[in-house]
Parts: sequence; structure tokens; C-alpha cells
Amino acid sequence: MPTADVPQASGEETEDTGDEAMWEKNSPPTSPSFRRRQLSNGPPQRSRPTSSFAHRLSSETREHRSTSRPLSSNQLGKQSTGSHPVVQRTRSLTRPLSATKRIITNHSKETSNVKSEREEELTKRTLSALSDMRIKFPGKTDEEADTVLDAIEGNWKYHKPRIASYWLVKLDSIKRRKVIDIVRMNIRALLQRVWHLNDVDNLALYRIFCRVFNRLLWSHGQGLWNCFSTSQCSWETIFSKSTDVISPMEMSCCRRIVQLCRQCLLIVYQFAAETKNAVAPEPVKTRTYPGNEPPKYTTWNNGNGAIAQRMVRAGHPLGQAQQP
Repeated sequence: MPTADVPQASGEETEDTGDEAMWEKNSPPTSPSFRRRQLSNGPPQRSRPTSSFAHRLSSETREHRSTSRPLSSNQLGKQSTGSHPVVQRTRSLTRPLSATKRIITNHSKETSNVKSEREEELTKRTLSALSDMRIKFPGKTDEEADTVLDAIEGNWKYHKPRIASYWLVKLDSIKRRKVIDIVRMNIRALLQRVWHLNDVDNLALYRIFCRVFNRLLWSHGQGLWNCFSTSQCSWETIFSKSTDVISPMEMSCCRRIVQLCRQCLLIVYQFAAETKNAVAPEPVKTRTYPGNEPPKYTTWNNGNGAIAQRMVRAGHPLGQAQQP
């Protein structure tokens, strides 16, 4: 049976082909053979790990995740019952956000409570110091000043129109403010001493007092004058119509300030009246001489039925004139 002769490659040709492939493989990138081989093989592909390597990598990843995840109480109980000793993981130092917020809230509440207690205590001291405050009368003691105030209030019907004219008419806005500033400056010094502050402008209690002072100067001093009437709560409307809520102790401080302003006005009025009486000139006394006396008339009957009248002066010779 005829068979076709198939030429077989000799060993020499095989060795030559291998040397050529090795030369092309080791050829530099700039050589023509390297470029030809790169074009024939297509774009370079990223090498992928084998299946065994991928399986080993996934198992290590799962094991790492399982060890990094915190153990539950059931897992801890199962491991503790086993033969091998279990090392329990320490609790993390980081706390949840809710616990941190709760701690901050509790701390802020404690701080606000301590601050409110301190402010209440200082307000109580302020009220005690206001009760002991007195408006000084120049040249008089506190007892004598109290006597003057009692005398004015006892004879209020006589002094009321005069004080109204002095405060509302005679004094202008600048002088009325100066009267109120007498009390304001004393209150400011008192707060600096009690609260241990150099600047009390930002103090909540002082801002409340400033609102009271401004109310007393309202309508050209009508706010303070209304406090002398029977209804002495007209200034309290500034707090009833406002959203700010003040404590009863702060309201007591405001009432004491209004009382001090009333006393200050009465003392200023009495001091001005006494100063005016002391400076007023005495009336000039004139002496009366005989020649300066008013004329006198003398009448008599002249015998003819007519009445004669003659003007005579005292001490004048004609003054001793007799009827003819």
C-alpha cells in the first residue's frame, strides 16, 4: 500500500528554530523582531492569579475579617467551654457618639446648675446691699436725712405741687438724668463690689436695672412721677409686656431701686429749697421820717356854714392850726 512520505524535521532544524525564538524573546524592545512579535501577540494582558492562588487569598481575607470582628457573647461562651484557652479582647477605648453626646449634655447641665446657683446667691447679696443703701443729704447724717424725708411725706399735700413743678417743669432732660445718675452710679459701684467685676455692662442684672432707669426718665420724667401716685406699678409693665422672665428676687431689687430714685428726688428738691432760702436777699427796711409821712387833711367850720379843709403834715406848724 503506497504511503506518502512525510518529511520530518531534523534535529538541527529544531535547534535552529529554538535559537531563533530565544533570540527574538531576548531581543531589545527597539529591535524589529520585538515589534513584530508584539504586533502578532496583540495588546499586553494583565496577568491573573491562578485559581489556587485566588482561593488562598479569599480564605485569608475571610479569616482576617473574622478575627478583626468583635466576638459576641455567645461566641465567647462557646470558646470558653472548649479545651483551648480563649484570650478575650480588651474593650475599645473609643466610645459611641451617643454616649459622648450624653456625657457632654450632662456636663453642660451640671455647669448651668452651678452657674445659676451662683447667680442666685449673688443676686441675694445685691438685694441685701440695696436694702442697706441710703441717699446722702449734704451736710446731714442718715438719721437727719430720714427725718427730712418723713417730714416731706407727712406734709405731702403741701409739697406735691411744688415737687411736680420742680421735677417736670423746672428741670430739663439733662438735669433729670443727673438726678437718676446719682442712683445709677451707686448701683454700678455696688455691683462691682458684690459680683467682683470691673465691667458690669454685660451683666444681666445690670441690664435689667438700666431698663428701669430708662423707664423712670420716660416722657420727660413722667415715669418717675407716676411712682409717687397710689398705683406705683406702672414701670413694671416693661417686664410684663416683654418676653424676658425675671425672678422674684430681681423684681425686688428693681422695686428697691425705684424707691431709692424717689428718695433721691425728694432730697434734691429739699436741698435746692434750703439753698434758695439761704441765698435769697433779706428785704430792705426803710426808715420813716416826719417829712415822708403821707399828708393829712384837717377840716373845720368857718362860721359861714362852709366846711374848710387844709392839708397839713405831721410836725408842720400848720398842723397845729386852729379854727379861726
